[in-house]
Amino acid sequence: MRTSTRRTMLVGAAAGLSLTLVAPAVSASASGTHRSDSQNRVSVQHGSEHKGFGKFGKQAGSQAAKDLRQALRTANQQFRTDVHAAKDIFKAATAGAKSTVEGVVRTSTVPADIKAAWVAYAAAITGPKATLDASVATATAARVTATEAAYAAYDTATASPDAAANVTYRAAVRTATSDLTTATTKARSDFEAATIDARATKRAAVNVATAAYQGSAKDAAARTTLHNAIEAAQTAFNADATVIAATTVRDTAVHNARDAFRSAITTARTVYAGTTGHQPSFRGLMSQWKH
Repeated sequence: MRTSTRRTMLVGAAAGLSLTLVAPAVSASASGTHRSDSQNRVSVQHGSEHKGFGKFGKQAGSQAAKDLRQALRTANQQFRTDVHAAKDIFKAATAGAKSTVEGVVRTSTVPADIKAAWVAYAAAITGPKATLDASVATATAARVTATEAAYAAYDTATASPDAAANVTYRAAVRTATSDLTTATTKARSDFEAATIDARATKRAAVNVATAAYQGSAKDAAARTTLHNAIEAAQTAFNADATVIAATTVRDTAVHNARDAFRSAITTARTVYAGTTGHQPSFRGLMSQWKH
């Protein structure tokens, strides 16, 4: 589930900040002549948007595209650098608390002690986590500002008739992506909070089995016993009524968030097409978001 959610967010975020080189506006009846591949969109734009300007117009469009791509790369690299630095600060600030909680969680055979360690850790990292979140938010805002400036420069250089629609579309996708991220993060956090007792019980059972294995001959039979004990702990966790209920709530929340995201993107694309006569282009969709 996490892999699927992450992929959905990446695609959505990329769509919001990588709307590049869209084709010129055409009538609704003529929009079907535009192929969906990005290369065709680029050729249409450079061939018709600058029609009448000859070789100079094409060169200007080509240079604007290069400048745009470079500006996006720079903005994304700065974002990655800023977030990495913020995470390093967070790790340094919470290293002690992390070491303490791991020492208990990895060895304790008492569920209540494991739960208490988790609660104490959450309290200990509240300040550093708030600082991290603020730093990431600042880095994100800076990337949006730099990205929008890059697109504005591109639209100006190419005299794009879709400039206003592009701005509206990117904003809509960013909002949809942010809402998806917020909803799925909350769903996971709520699940962990609701199942903390069951998770502590499972962890304690695993620790008991691990300790028994470490004190054994560590032969094939011991490994089988350890494996069976871990599977039994997981089975008991999955069968816990609280876990079952929390899983249903989490899965429903994530499903609804994904539906809302898809609906928002569809609406944004529909509005864009109604305004410009063609769908937005997604050239370089993922390349700008590998971080």
